[in-house]
Amino acid sequence: MVIVVRDNTVTLDEPADFKGFKVVVESGDGSGLFSVGRLAHRDTAWITAEAVRRLAGDAATPGWEEGFQAMLDYAKTKGWIDDAGDIQAHVEWATG
Repeated sequence: MVIVVRDNTVTLDEPADFKGFKVVVESGDGSGLFSVGRLAHRDTAWITAEAVRRLAGDAATPGWEEGFQAMLDYAKTKGWIDDAGDIQAHVEWATG
């Protein structure tokens, strides 16, 4: 899964890819990210699980939810889920 930030627009690419999770800021200063989570520092964001579900839209079928929950369960074993249930994501900046 890839959370894509283009100025203030945030979308989810590759919603069925449960093996990877990152944020790509394609344009702007990344402030659009605050609609789905928060920056811990320039290279790390915390994204709410509810925002991922919302961004998945029609892809969020019962089968998708099963895969997403398995991804969350795995991430928890690695320490990539915080106390609030937010998901840690690496941030890539295409804007410099």
